[in-house]
Amino acid sequence: TELVSADLSPANATAVLDRMAQSTIMILLNNSGNSNKTFDLEIYNLNQEGEVCDPLIDCIIQVTFAEDSTVQLSKTQTVAPGSQAIVRTYVLVGMEARADRENKFELAVSSNGTELDRSGIVVKANPFHLINFQMNAEYTAIPGATVRVPITLLNNGNLLEVVNVTALIPDNWNMSVNDSNIAIEPSSGTDQGVGVEVSITLPPLEPGSILAADEIIEITIQVLNITDNMVIGTTNITVTILPVFAL
Repeated sequence: TELVSADLSPANATAVLDRMAQSTIMILLNNSGNSNKTFDLEIYNLNQEGEVCDPLIDCIIQVTFAEDSTVQLSKTQTVAPGSQAIVRTYVLVGMEARADRENKFELAVSSNGTELDRSGIVVKANPFHLINFQMNAEYTAIPGATVRVPITLLNNGNLLEVVNVTALIPDNWNMSVNDSNIAIEPSSGTDQGVGVEVSITLPPLEPGSILAADEIIEITIQVLNITDNMVIGTTNITVTILPVFAL
């Protein structure tokens, strides 16, 4: 009596891949039956709702059997009884893929129209952090004054960023920010960004002051990802010290 049986390994797995770079994911096909068998293999590209999508139209990840990335969603593979074969799939992660969301494809093995097993591979994009600034870069102030720096933050990376903004100021200066734990979604190209204001207060003019008229002070503005405790954006502003005339 012929026994037709096959399974795929791993049954489930997760792959973290770079965007716009083709990667190879290999799945093991095991013929657990008792005869030489040619199995039918089928790839199902799924969208974020778990529905089958068209790899040329609405799939964020594109998976194919073809090494040249052309669409090939089905093939056959012959495996001897008790033996295993490697099934190679080629995965391309699109630029729209987010690091904080999961995409998936499934590989099914069948024989004579009967599905024997199915493997599900979750694909995530590697995190890409990029915060851009829209702001003025040059300011003037007299000693003791407060410079207010309005900033629009644009997230051109591929995941939600929760950030704090700070200014690296000289000794005896003070700074404050009007918001913290700022959530910034990845930009869609039409987003206006998220606004924040940094206030920088200069020390007053007093005996021994080192603030000289026309001196230019450079200050670095940093954006810190508080989830991973890493700086993901920096820019510089300058503050030119204005002269103070005392009678």
